[in-house]
Amino acid sequence: MKGAIMAAVAVAMLTARGWAEVPKTWPFPPDPTPGGPKAVIVGPEEGDTVEWEAGDLLVLRSTGSKGDAFTWLVFPPKMLARTFLAEGGRTLVFATREKATVYFALIAMGGKELDTAMYTVHNGRPKPDPDPEPEPDPDPTPGKRFALVVTETRDRGPELARLLMRLRVGGDLGDTKLLLIDDDAVNEHGKSVESLKPYLDRIGDTKYPVLFLISSGKTSSRVLYKGTLPSYDETIKLIRRHGG
Repeated sequence: MKGAIMAAVAVAMLTARGWAEVPKTWPFPPDPTPGGPKAVIVGPEEGDTVEWEAGDLLVLRSTGSKGDAFTWLVFPPKMLARTFLAEGGRTLVFATREKATVYFALIAMGGKELDTAMYTVHNGRPKPDPDPEPEPDPDPTPGKRFALVVTETRDRGPELARLLMRLRVGGDLGDTKLLLIDDDAVNEHGKSVESLKPYLDRIGDTKYPVLFLISSGKTSSRVLYKGTLPSYDETIKLIRRHGG
């Protein structure tokens, strides 16, 4: 209980300074450790800061974090509308065309202790919309690929659920990270999540569920593939073809 109170105080102190708490889409699975809590934010490159191309998708992961509960925060608070949590809160997704410096914090709580990690994003100048389906890199770099699957909530039947589960636990994605979202994902104000809008806008007439393969580099990201999510085997082939 004391740890929860300490965490609440830490969150309150940051929010009092203008930070915004990122609402959880579903619980962050606890991962307690005898060594105490540990907050880790893993960005697109080593270190705790990045120069990023405005408008591109930025993915921050909590890989290596330990604790009983976790809270993400963002500053300035207006960037909350452009922030989305995926993978049970383990992954934070962000994108904006606005030129700004944005700060993220992850608070890990465990027992009577807490730990905090910070990450700084220097968002650059806006750029024109990229080709939604450009050719893949001539020499793609493995380990920096994301498979984003957008589903329609009302159409999530048992067959799709089995496919998504197999993609999550099948072990064939290599270094490609899987992100699952619904087409009607909203923030705490009931509005669409701005960071997802560039991808939702590209869906067009593509039949759901939609698969995006995204390349995330040191300073920018781009869509390598967009199309209806195929079978498991065909999805793995696409990932391999595009450098995953």
